[in-house]
Amino acid sequence: MAKVVIVQPWFTAVGHPAQSILNTAKALCGSTSISYLVSAQDGTSEEPLNKLRELAKVESFKVATPSLREGTLKALVKLLKLNRQKRHFQHVFFFDAHLVLLSLVWPFFHAVLKPQRLSLIYLMGPERILRSRIVTGFVTRFLQRKEVSLYLRTEELMAAWQKAFTRVAPDGIRYLSSLELPGPLLPITPPTTCDQIKFGVLGQIRRGKGLEWLVPMFTRRPELGELLVAGAFNNASEAEAMAFLQDFSGFRNEYLADDTMLAIAQQQHYLLMLYDHWDARMESAVLYLAARAGRPVIAFGNGWCGRQINEYGNGLIAPANHADIESLLQSLPSPASAEYSKLLLGVEKFRQAHSSEKLRGHYLNELVN
Repeated sequence: MAKVVIVQPWFTAVGHPAQSILNTAKALCGSTSISYLVSAQDGTSEEPLNKLRELAKVESFKVATPSLREGTLKALVKLLKLNRQKRHFQHVFFFDAHLVLLSLVWPFFHAVLKPQRLSLIYLMGPERILRSRIVTGFVTRFLQRKEVSLYLRTEELMAAWQKAFTRVAPDGIRYLSSLELPGPLLPITPPTTCDQIKFGVLGQIRRGKGLEWLVPMFTRRPELGELLVAGAFNNASEAEAMAFLQDFSGFRNEYLADDTMLAIAQQQHYLLMLYDHWDARMESAVLYLAARAGRPVIAFGNGWCGRQINEYGNGLIAPANHADIESLLQSLPSPASAEYSKLLLGVEKFRQAHSSEKLRGHYLNELVN
């Protein structure tokens, strides 16, 4: 069986990268052919790294910042050090990577490391790469290498990359579903009924989550329900730009560990995913969080999130107009209604289709074969 190293150069970044690796490691636990290489940074919590070490064999490398560019380069240097220690890997699998940097330097590292395969997961579309003909040329040549595979998180993104890079064999640009629902999942239980419907916007606090207009909407119309905004700011500039949250009674300003965030999600009736200026082709960690918590979502109807809702019925599609969204929120099914129970059945269907137990075999096949 192949020896695989899963590399996460973004392990210390604010947000979801560390938790996503932990979810993946839980799902793949027991596969002795897989080890992990992750970034470590002074001044950040060691709890995620310690949790990962409980699940698998882990090597780490120091970074000064959570920069993906720095992490990618230092991960490659660490692989060289491991290679000199007779630690050879047949498959190097970057869970995140700076694609342009990797395209430039990989031929030099490949000459020494000589793995049979190099794969990387890329989270976004190809448009940023396509802005420069020179960068596009480097990336094209990189993706044409026989050992290289590019994985996208959604079919929508895969289609966009294959359309943009027609000189790359279709098999070199592939789709790989996330393992964000590791078992055992808690049974879905109906939420406690109360006078007001509870809405949650959870996780990283940043512009683009609709808070600039959601918070004034709920402040102006408290009869819509209780809005909870819980999480930590992405950075100081986001905190400054969203200073209005400090005066909002429903704001919980703190970093939320995964278990805490899950518990808070279960206390809500709906999770809001009304993202502005968002690449709708991308997947959303909040949709997986809602599935784990057993709660429906409210999201716009385009892209991956909209497709999941239309296919599984695990939430409601919001109109594009803010005034129409206000009307939707005013007329939502109450937690005690048959319509809400139907939404919970949709959440269960989504869970069954995306559970790590169901997807584990395919994921392992991509990694070790």
